[in-house]
Amino acid sequence: MLSMLASSVGRTRRNAVGLANHLQILESLSPSELFQDAIEILKKTERTSFEIKLVMKATERIPFFEKIIEESGREAHEQCCEHMTLLTFQANEAVFEIGSVGKDFFIILSGSVSVLVNLPETIEDENGKTIVRMVMKEINILRAGASFGELALLREKPRTATVRCRENSCFAVLTKDKYKEILAKDELRSIQNKIEFFSNVAFFSRLSKGTISILLYYFKEMKYTIKDVLYDIDDPAEDIYIIKNGEFRLSVELSVEDKISEASDLIHVEQKKAPKKRRLDVFMLFNVAFSMLC
Repeated sequence: MLSMLASSVGRTRRNAVGLANHLQILESLSPSELFQDAIEILKKTERTSFEIKLVMKATERIPFFEKIIEESGREAHEQCCEHMTLLTFQANEAVFEIGSVGKDFFIILSGSVSVLVNLPETIEDENGKTIVRMVMKEINILRAGASFGELALLREKPRTATVRCRENSCFAVLTKDKYKEILAKDELRSIQNKIEFFSNVAFFSRLSKGTISILLYYFKEMKYTIKDVLYDIDDPAEDIYIIKNGEFRLSVELSVEDKISEASDLIHVEQKKAPKKRRLDVFMLFNVAFSMLC
C-alpha cells in the first residue's frame, strides 16, 4: 500500500514538474516564435496536450478567440485548438465561391481577404437603352483575426458571397461538423441577436431576416472608448455608422447666419456666444457600433 502511495505521489510530482516546465517554455517564447510553432502544429492531425496549449497561447489574443473565450469560455478555445487545421492560399485565389456548398469555417491567421457579392449595375447598351446587370463587387475586407464562412454552415444553404485572398494568406479551419459541435450554438445566438438588432432599426425593419443575415457580410463590429474620434470634418465619407449602444457627441462648425432652427428634431443644439463662427456641440443618444462599408 505504501509503495503504491509513494508511486502515485511520484507521478503527481513528475506531472507537476512537467507542467511547470511547459509553462516556462511557453513564457520564454516570443509572439513570433509562438505563431510559427503554432503554424507547424496546425499542420498535424494529432497533437499532444502541450502542443494544444501552445496553440492556445499563440491564438488567445486573436480577436476571434478573444470573443470565444469571453462568450464561451476557455474550454471552447481549447477544443478549437485541438481540432482546427491549417490552410494556405495565394494572392487572388478564391477561398470559396458564391453558390458553393459550405464545408468549413475559417479564421484568418495572417493576410487578408475580400468579400464579394453580386450587385446590380445600371449601364447603357450601344442603342442607348438602359439595362441592369449583376456585377461582382467587393463589399468588405477581412484581415488577420477575423472569421468567415459560418452563415452557410448554420443555415444549411449555399455560400452567399465569394471570398478571395488579397494577398498570400493563412487560415485556421474547422470542419462543418466540428464547428457545429464546438461553436454553432453560441455563434447562432450571436447572429440572431444581430438580426434582431437590425430588424429594430427603421431603415432595415421591412427586410426579411434572411436578407438581413446576408447583409451582415457588409458590417463589421467596432468598439470605441470615451474620447475616441469616429471621423473628423473633411474626412472622406466611406462608412455609415449604426450605433448599437452608447452616447456620441457630434460637433459641427456653423456660420452665425445659418438657420439653427432647421436642425433635425433628433438633435439638440446648444448655442454659444462667438464672434463670426462658433463650434456647436450636438448630442446624439442611441440605443460598440456597427460600421457599414459602402
